[in-house]
Amino acid sequence: MDAQARAGIDLYGRVMRYAEVEQFNGRYRLLRLGSCDFEFEAARELFEEENPAHLDTVAEAIGDVFSGTVATELRLAVHPPVGQVFFSPCEASLPEAACRARFEREAALLGGQEPAAFHLAVDAAREQVLADETVRWYQVLMLPRRIHTRLEKVLRVLPAPRRRSVTSMQGVAQVVNRLAQRAALTPAGRPFVLAVGWYPSHTEYCLCEGGAWQFCHHAPAGPPSDALYFALALLVRQRIEPGQVGRVFFYGVGLADGAGDLFAQVFGVTPEKLNAVPVVDLDPGSLSASFDVEAYAPCLGITL
Repeated sequence: MDAQARAGIDLYGRVMRYAEVEQFNGRYRLLRLGSCDFEFEAARELFEEENPAHLDTVAEAIGDVFSGTVATELRLAVHPPVGQVFFSPCEASLPEAACRARFEREAALLGGQEPAAFHLAVDAAREQVLADETVRWYQVLMLPRRIHTRLEKVLRVLPAPRRRSVTSMQGVAQVVNRLAQRAALTPAGRPFVLAVGWYPSHTEYCLCEGGAWQFCHHAPAGPPSDALYFALALLVRQRIEPGQVGRVFFYGVGLADGAGDLFAQVFGVTPEKLNAVPVVDLDPGSLSASFDVEAYAPCLGITL
């Protein structure tokens, strides 16, 4: 198997975090990792502004940090509430084109517009074996066409032949999956992993069973009690008891004071910072004590 490299970008607020990871024979090697601070709200420029004034500056920064890249694919992490995300099942026996046509119809219903108004990024999440068939669940990210076109223009600064947007929560699920491949993450009888992403604008939730991605969700930012409420609501929706959650991870850039104790009281496990560094064969001792590993979870995860 030839070595393949993938680059990842996570833009939130004024900060762009980036990574490049090489995969070879099932192992991952970190090629670059860092961040770039802008003097303006770069994420808003890219995802929200009607007439952005600094796209060239963002593109130039991307070109600079990935100078000499060998990546064949570039992925951009998209945080809620940018776009819309939904999960949808499709028979595993159906051709890919038939499934995508179904997702386009569902997106049109959810978005209230013609399918051409959106760009869909579709990723398989998990398989479910039923009595008479196997169903494959997909996560679908709906990006307004104008936003997708803007992203394509900015990301074209890199020579990578493939460029795509993925949700930040998908990146987190990838980290959990790779950690689960290295060692059991949860004790017997408590197979579920809950990852909670803390951001000033919103809170993200990613649910995995072992290393298999089950579902994701987001809610407006609020106090830790609100975040706990929405976490429990997600479990109720999936018919999962808090006692079935064997591991809780926190990630993001705005970890709330007191949230760890609150979640520990309900789930009976102490939340931990989600650290993707062990996956990419990087010596933890090479990082400074102040390095915020939890902020890089989505960025590193989308490269895996």
